Formats: sequence, structure tokens, C-alpha cells
Amino acid sequence: MNSKTIKLVTFHRTNSHGALLQAYSLYKYITSMGHDVQFIDYSTRDKAQSKPFADFAKEYLPTTKRINTFEELEDIQADVLICGSDQIWNLDISLFEGPDRRWDYYFLNFGKSSIKRIAYAASCGGTPIRGEFQNAVRDSLNNFNHISVRENETKTVISELTGKSVETVLDPVFLAEDFPIKHPKTTFPNRYIAVFSVGRSIPLYKTLQAVKEHFKLPIVVCDAFGKCPVADIHSPMLRPDEWLYFINQSEFLCTNSFHAISFAIKFKKQFLVVPLVKRSLCHACLKKVPSILADSV
Repeated sequence: MNSKTIKLVTFHRTNSHGALLQAYSLYKYITSMGHDVQFIDYSTRDKAQSKPFADFAKEYLPTTKRINTFEELEDIQADVLICGSDQIWNLDISLFEGPDRRWDYYFLNFGKSSIKRIAYAASCGGTPIRGEFQNAVRDSLNNFNHISVRENETKTVISELTGKSVETVLDPVFLAEDFPIKHPKTTFPNRYIAVFSVGRSIPLYKTLQAVKEHFKLPIVVCDAFGKCPVADIHSPMLRPDEWLYFINQSEFLCTNSFHAISFAIKFKKQFLVVPLVKRSLCHACLKKVPSILADSV
């Protein structure tokens, strides 16, 4: 097989454990096939990545030189451009018109026409493609050589809009066999219930209290949503590889994060999903869980 120069477009400069780990997994899988792979480091914003995430990205996610203008992207050198995974096509997160042309970036509207364009496990995150964006999305995706998405909801949206064949695939974290796991400086109990939530709610607190009473174990919370009244320990923010240690060493996991669930499955951990009523955007991701469990049997 001939080695290709491949450039990746995804969320790799964010403060998200799952986003960085899916990026790492896709990178490792493609490089294991003998290809030369880098993440495109495009940003016109000054918002800094926090240290735990920036340190992990610097160590594990090789990038191009910093690209500050969309015009510079036109000169990108690659045989293949791959966008995905994660919610790169979620209109409420990334697809808006602005001076940095993020819309064009995540739909690979740059570079020579001879470059192959592929979407791997891209996600709309349960959001529709609004009417004013539909023509632009259709025109962009007509230039793709292959499209795969992460959820059936996204498959329906994209296939109906474009008329193209769209495949549903697993999130990239299921491609890699091994992940870096780092022992954090924080000391955890020998046995504990791990909690990683993408929000807070009264039903969440009640569920955690019931789980705590059932297992008779302390609750350790590690997320970015502040104090949890039923927690025994609040961990400082961890690097993604330390976050994997946090999940892997736990006795039980309570979460509503798609990627936390994914790693619980990979690590063969018992877990409980507590959906957040006002965070419907994550529900499309959570609906993928039963099929992941079926594929892992």
C-alpha cells in the first residue's frame, strides 16, 4: 500500500477529554496503516486551551504549522483530507458564518480539487441542517469521495439532503487497541464511584445518592460543572490520559457523556447513564450506545 499524506480536521484544540481522545485514536489508526498524518492547526481565535489538554495535545497530536487565515488553507499539501469525528457538523457548535470561515473549514471547502475528501464518523449532534444552510452543505458534500457518520440521525439528515450514500460507523475511540493511561497526581480512594457529567440536575443528584447508598462507596467527581452536593471528592481537571485512569480504576461509573460511556465499554466497567433533561443535543449520541454494546459482545 502506498503511503499517503493525510490531514485531519476535527476538534483537537478544545478542552474536552472525549474530543482529544477520539482525535488521538483516529490518528493512531491511520498512522498504523503506514500513512503520514497531521492535524490541521487552523484557528483565528486567541482562546487558549487549558494546560491539561494542551499538554496532552502537544505530546500526542502532531499538527501542521499554525494557520491563521482561511486563505492559507488553500495551499495545504495533502493527498487526502479527513474530517471527523465528533460534532463537527453541529450547527450549534461550529457551523456559523464568520471571519474565520469555520463553516467552510469543517466541510473541507479548501485545498486543490484533486485532493480526496472523506468524512469519518462526523456528527450533527442531533441538530438539523437549517434551511438557510442546506444548499451550502449539499454543495460541499458533493465534493466528498466518501461520507460516514456516527449516528443514524446524522445519516438520515445527510443522505436525505445530498442523495449520497452515507455509512454509519463507530466512533474512532473503538479503532485503537491501546491508549496512553497516566497516573494523575491526585490520589483517589482504592474503590470509588466515578462521576463525569456534562451538566448538573436534581435527578442526577438523586441518582448519585442512590448509587452511593447501594455500593457504600465514595463518589469522586471529575468534570467542569462545579460542585456536586453528593460528592465526597472533587478532582481537579485531569489530562485526557489521566481521565482514562480515573475511569479505568473506578468500581462504577455514572455519566451522560458519550465518550465516557465508550471508554467504560472498552474497559469493561459497569456504568449508569443519567440523561440531562435540558441537554437534548447529547441524546442522539447516547442512542448509539445499544448498538455499540451489541457490537462489543
